[in-house]
Amino acid sequence: MIFQLSKCIQVPCIIYTNDRQFSPQSPSPKSKKSFMKTIALTSTLLRAAALLAILTGFLACGGGSSPNVGTASTLAASATSVATLVHTVSTASGYQLVRDGSSTHTHLVFDLLGPTVNQIGGMVFNFNTGPSKTTWGNPGGSDPYIKEGQVLSLGTGTRLLKSQLSGSTLQSAIFQKGSVAAATLGSQPILSVALELKVGASTGAVSLSSTSAQILYATGTTQAITVAVGSLTAQ
Repeated sequence: MIFQLSKCIQVPCIIYTNDRQFSPQSPSPKSKKSFMKTIALTSTLLRAAALLAILTGFLACGGGSSPNVGTASTLAASATSVATLVHTVSTASGYQLVRDGSSTHTHLVFDLLGPTVNQIGGMVFNFNTGPSKTTWGNPGGSDPYIKEGQVLSLGTGTRLLKSQLSGSTLQSAIFQKGSVAAATLGSQPILSVALELKVGASTGAVSLSSTSAQILYATGTTQAITVAVGSLTAQ
């Protein structure tokens, strides 16, 4: 690239004869020092102008960028590139999953609620999620994948609370122990489970389903139930 300064700066010439120095304007000795400072400043300005012209042209040609430094818009896009798990509660009545307040944008905790007309002593269930975007996580309890709620009384000692994974299916069971009265369902969760958003997961619908569930009534009989899981997306 060839860069030309738009203007040339002209300065008075200086003539040297033997050991004397004078200009056509014949500056006085007192002004010589100030005049030389002007020359030095002019030279500095010329170099700065040339450097600025080179730098401007270089950047205009796309040079000067660093692979480790992004623009403000690029950094903002990177900061928002992580997807968020968004759950929509089902409008169906009965047993359903609802979002717990302890959830984060990548760690979604579900509370399992039941209808107030039912009294149960326990339940077993299977939930399945799409393995490409999510995996089962710890909802905050002592068991790896299930946390007891405030409905069932599990007693002391060995508790009837157990979960395990079979591929992307979560299999769990929770029961009261001993001669405890059946628990009345309502606004308190029976139990909680959690989903983790995988790193690098793409946005879009996330598979979540209840493949089977049974409750144990106070009478000792069991019944298959449907758990409404709602819809789940990564946004």
